[in-house]
Amino acid sequence: MRKLDFFISVHNRSNYLFRYLETGLRQNVKGANFVVVDDASDKAEKVDGHSEMTVAEVCKYFADDRVVYKRNDTNVGVTRGLIDHYNGDCAELVSLQNPKDEFIDSRAVASAIAKMDASP
Repeated sequence: MRKLDFFISVHNRSNYLFRYLETGLRQNVKGANFVVVDDASDKAEKVDGHSEMTVAEVCKYFADDRVVYKRNDTNVGVTRGLIDHYNGDCAELVSLQNPKDEFIDSRAVASAIAKMDASP
């Protein structure tokens, strides 16, 4: 079973999501997924150094199995959107993230997993 899932709910925040995934995936830690819940985004946004991208296109851009894309057909809000996609296939531990916290410290994932292992 995976150790940690980061849940990120977004609505038209492609630019923030891109930077968040870029820094998160760079950590190259096994046992952590980034579950992106697209809350019915309906437009593309300019992403640093790239053309306009939708939330779905940002997730596809990284082509990484650790990025799990989920989409709501209607905008239901952060809490409901996350609850609807939280199911028995989740990791042992879950962290809810804000896409505006776009830069993840380079040690964040490894540090979180180490702390969880030390305090079961």
